[in-house]
Amino acid sequence: MRALLLAITATLVLAAPAEAAPQWLQPVTVGDPSGVNVSGDVAVAPNGTTLVAWTENVGGKYRARTRVRPPGGAFGQIHELTPADGRETGQPRVGVDQQGNFTVVWDEQQPPTFALNGIRAARLPAGAGSFEAIETVSS
Repeated sequence: MRALLLAITATLVLAAPAEAAPQWLQPVTVGDPSGVNVSGDVAVAPNGTTLVAWTENVGGKYRARTRVRPPGGAFGQIHELTPADGRETGQPRVGVDQQGNFTVVWDEQQPPTFALNGIRAARLPAGAGSFEAIETVSS
């Protein structure tokens, strides 16, 4: 599980502004290093803004979490995307378009059987401080 954080961290080292030559950045921990982190993804916008998403066990429930790093800056606060209604998440994936709008997609499962409850998505517009409303992509 910690290997996932290392892999995400290693991927982020190339996240430099597009105008500048790529530089190695210092590794950073984006999730709880003592927690269970089972999957993750990262995308870098053309201007160098980076969004990382992962699944982390929080209070016994798997939650989709994200953090954003502006060009040349540090990762900001954790954004939790999973609703607090008992559903759990897995397999977050991140995409970004040429304008720097990020989209995070993940699956949600309902305990105790963990049957697929739906595929959800949230969009973070370029330069925005918070995600737009979570959408159901597929039930």
